Amino acid sequence: MDVVLAGERQPGGAGAVDDGVVAGVGVGEQVCVVVHRVHHRCGREGLSLCQCVVLAPGEVSGAGGGEESACGVRPRPWLLVRNAVVYDRFAGTGTLAADDARALGCLGYPARASGLVTDARLDHPTVDLPVTEACADTGDVLARYTIRRDEFAATIRLVTELAGNHSGPVAFTAPPKRNRGGSGVGIVEGWRGTIVHRIEIDDGARLTRAKIVDPSWFNWPALPVAMRDTIVPDFPLVNKSFNLSYAGNDL
Repeated sequence: MDVVLAGERQPGGAGAVDDGVVAGVGVGEQVCVVVHRVHHRCGREGLSLCQCVVLAPGEVSGAGGGEESACGVRPRPWLLVRNAVVYDRFAGTGTLAADDARALGCLGYPARASGLVTDARLDHPTVDLPVTEACADTGDVLARYTIRRDEFAATIRLVTELAGNHSGPVAFTAPPKRNRGGSGVGIVEGWRGTIVHRIEIDDGARLTRAKIVDPSWFNWPALPVAMRDTIVPDFPLVNKSFNLSYAGNDL
């Protein structure tokens, strides 16, 4: 959305390519290069059940390109909100008040855009991470957009720092199976918000029960609340600013 609206048409008539789209594709390619240097271009095979695999330490330390990606995308979101028409559509549209977000138990960037402090990386830390939490308090489309914008740059910085400063083993293998049942909970901060997995296994280490809770389950009820004072033609804009998951709601 940002790169298309912020871009300028190259000369060449109806078949001209938007330079914002071209730049966006370039940034996406840079991000893929960084991920590929860490484990896999599309993010596959790096994580599996009870195992995390990355490349050799020397290769991980050379996983540059993250800062370049952040620099490449940074000016374009600013160009977008400097556009008077876009700013007028975003500002004050689809506002979710902090009290409503808190009462509904909202998570992720919609909650942070309304002034709530919530991030699984900080609320349930397993290791110390240099997390830069993006904050806003107006709760409108503009706030949700700026949170996403700022979190992109913060995530690139975090990935670059973790890859560059990696030390210790590059693979972890689960301990031998135990002959008794049990349960476990996993909590991570996804780009939409906190994701929780809970599983149970029996004495034979067979999975007997699993439950996944997606942040969209909490955030869907916030959409009609944010639409209370918003005109119907703005629904697609407000809807995409929440960017909710249908599948996540049904888990």
